[in-house]
Amino acid sequence: MSDPKNYFEFLDLADGSRWYAKDAEAQAAISEMETSVPSTYATKQEVTDSALHPVNVNTLTPSSTFVKNAIIGINGVIYRAKQATSHFPVVLTIEDGSFVVNTVNGKIAFVVSDPTVHQDWEVFTDAAIEYWVVSLNAALAAKQDAINDLEAIRTNAQNAVKTTDQYTVGEVSYPVSALLQAVANLMSKTLVTQP
Repeated sequence: MSDPKNYFEFLDLADGSRWYAKDAEAQAAISEMETSVPSTYATKQEVTDSALHPVNVNTLTPSSTFVKNAIIGINGVIYRAKQATSHFPVVLTIEDGSFVVNTVNGKIAFVVSDPTVHQDWEVFTDAAIEYWVVSLNAALAAKQDAINDLEAIRTNAQNAVKTTDQYTVGEVSYPVSALLQAVANLMSKTLVTQP
């Protein structure tokens, strides 16, 4: 018999590739690899329990059910089901057997009637909320500036001369409307004043 260190042995692997070993030490490693058993195997349930299951919001109906670890995005918040459930993460508005939705930039935005998170769910991530709060605060600050400007305009308008007011010189009162009419009549004239 020939020396085992002087020949190749080919091993066909599960992925279709071929591996070869050249010497006796490699042969021992192959033998151990073929007979060894991992100390721990993940069960199908453990794999299922750790996998996330994205939900397509375009296929949802009010009677949809969810598996454990289902993840669903509703209006910028992503929820994860802590267990299999027939409840939605939050209470959505339903009319005539369909969800009431708005479309925002081509995306579905559900109308939420109660934002309380159901006990079968947890908030998985909510990256949108901080941006939304900052944007809302900036918009509110701009609106407050506009409101302040409107208040000043309103105050000035209330203090402005009105055509119904009277202007008094000495003991004679002139209606402002008559004074404005007289000024308008003078507009087409050339006035010369002497010092």
